[in-house]
Amino acid sequence: MKQANFEIRYNVEKAYLSVLIAEKNLDILKDNINNLQKTLRETTAIYEEGFAEKLDVDRLSLSLENLNTQVENTEQLIALTYNLLKFQMNYPIEESLNLTNDIDYLVNATLVEDAVLIGTELQVEQRPEYATNKAGEEKNVKKIASKKAARYPSLYAYGVYQQQLQRNDLFDGNELPWIDLSFIGVSLKVPGFNGFTTKYQIQQAEVDLKKTQIQLNDFERAATLEFQNARISYVNAKRTVNANKKSLGLAQKIYDTTQIKYREGVEKRIQLNN
Repeated sequence: MKQANFEIRYNVEKAYLSVLIAEKNLDILKDNINNLQKTLRETTAIYEEGFAEKLDVDRLSLSLENLNTQVENTEQLIALTYNLLKFQMNYPIEESLNLTNDIDYLVNATLVEDAVLIGTELQVEQRPEYATNKAGEEKNVKKIASKKAARYPSLYAYGVYQQQLQRNDLFDGNELPWIDLSFIGVSLKVPGFNGFTTKYQIQQAEVDLKKTQIQLNDFERAATLEFQNARISYVNAKRTVNANKKSLGLAQKIYDTTQIKYREGVEKRIQLNN
């Protein structure tokens, strides 16, 4: 049950994050479309005045068309990721679902956890799969001990003590008194020959134990690899986010500077033609 809950939570978180990423991509695409539409309107007006080439307008129109196509694809992707999230949550597909967080919130919320996360060591014992494999190992150990114990003689000692009363008149103290009865005994059980059945059962139990030990070892190695990969992916993702933030700011500056230079160049051409 614990392992199943862990897997459900992991799948829900993964689907939730996919929705946020897709919505963030859609916001970026729409921002790019707004900037490109503004540039296209200005370039078209300049072209109609005879101070720009038709090729400039066509290039911008093609870029705008490609962005609109990407927006449509992303909107379909968002619908699919929402359905996946609802499925993982066992939420009705036909009902709407509103997420309270966005990707920027999650990124900012984890900034203070970077140093702690990077320095965290794997605690494989906390994984539900570990408990399952460990229980299988302990079960086989007990099974081997039980089979081996069945080959040895067993000696049991037992004893009984009781009192009986036999009277015609239960309350007549002159009749027979209480009679004490007691006995002790010993029972020795010697296993008979069963055609090496017990021997083969022990061997099979030892094979099962070895399998569970191999499975446990493989799980620990896989969990360690998964943990290390997740840590590396996290660090790389954080670097990418920070780099994209810087790149976005730089791109905006380049765009603003280009627009200014473009307008200045057009104004000079207009002045020269006049």
